[in-house]
Amino acid sequence: MEDPHRLQRVFRVLMQAMANPGKAFPVATSGDSPLLYEICDTLFDHEVSLAATGDGIDGQMIEDICFFSGCRCVSIENADYVIVFGGCSQGALLNVSVGTLERPHGGATIFYPVAGFNGKQGVNLTLRGPGINGRVKVTIDGVRSEELALASRINSRFPLGVDLIFCDAASVMTIPRSATLTFSAKEG
Repeated sequence: MEDPHRLQRVFRVLMQAMANPGKAFPVATSGDSPLLYEICDTLFDHEVSLAATGDGIDGQMIEDICFFSGCRCVSIENADYVIVFGGCSQGALLNVSVGTLERPHGGATIFYPVAGFNGKQGVNLTLRGPGINGRVKVTIDGVRSEELALASRINSRFPLGVDLIFCDAASVMTIPRSATLTFSAKEG
């Protein structure tokens, strides 16, 4: 049986992360499954759709998420949520929904499972925009700089765009479509 208190805790942390772009927040999980499962379990139901892309797609994970949440697996063009494995969609991000001027909230939410935040490796980002006091600097290990450049280009037509959610083994960080970013690679 689902633990509604666990789902509520995860949801609260996600909302906190969306309100504070570029800041990583720890998520207390059940310990039974990876954080990405916990986030998907919290957000997904039979009314949403999911697609996956990137290097090393975990087909079993996608099947499990769809089975347990009831969400539909669809093409990337029709997906409400997209999981990008390997830190790079290889250009597929250009095909996701960015919403319309009448329905900007129809833009997809993109998940990136990553290795970590603010370590010695990764891509250095500087974020500006709503929810950010001045600017925030962060390093994300496990996403490619060209992927972030693509997301930045897509989000340059705000309010159209995509929201980005990054999760490592124990924390979550977001970059909403309203944020502007500059970056420099120190990938290693």
